Amino acid sequence: KDDLPSASGGVITLEDNVTYFITTVVDLLGDRIISGRNTTIIGGSSENCGIKSTGLNASTALITSQWSIPIRNIFITHGTALDLDANGNPNQAIDWLGVNFTDCPTVGRIANYNNFIMTDSALLNFSGMTFDGTIGTVGFNQCLFDASTGGTAIIVPNTANITRRLRIIYSSFIVTGK
Repeated sequence: KDDLPSASGGVITLEDNVTYFITTVVDLLGDRIISGRNTTIIGGSSENCGIKSTGLNASTALITSQWSIPIRNIFITHGTALDLDANGNPNQAIDWLGVNFTDCPTVGRIANYNNFIMTDSALLNFSGMTFDGTIGTVGFNQCLFDASTGGTAIIVPNTANITRRLRIIYSSFIVTGK
């Protein structure tokens, strides 16, 4: 955490056009992240490099952004992991590779992005990955979905408008009698 920008009012604002390398499990200790414009977050492995925030209210999103936010090879764990909304910022995209959401009762909201593409990732003991607003493409490739007991994995409310495609290929949904 000490290598990230200093928190102000419980918020760590990542700088525009900067790549942050996560080499271990980073506990933000009650703080949360606001991503800058074209901020990239990269880890060494989604098995042992991740972001969490002990002490942050579970209903407060751990990561928020209104910009493109490429993420690679990390895990994220929190009560509400995301609140991403690119409304007013055209042509923003989310391209994630090897991103695992683990023990997230609510993955959170992704809205108004041109594209959302998630590859080689896992969502484990999770619920509530919500796509809203106008989104061009929602795509998952080689992902594993293991929703929490009684949880809804992917939510597309009637306020969403996916203009090109919703595509889930070469992926697995674990459905048991939990």
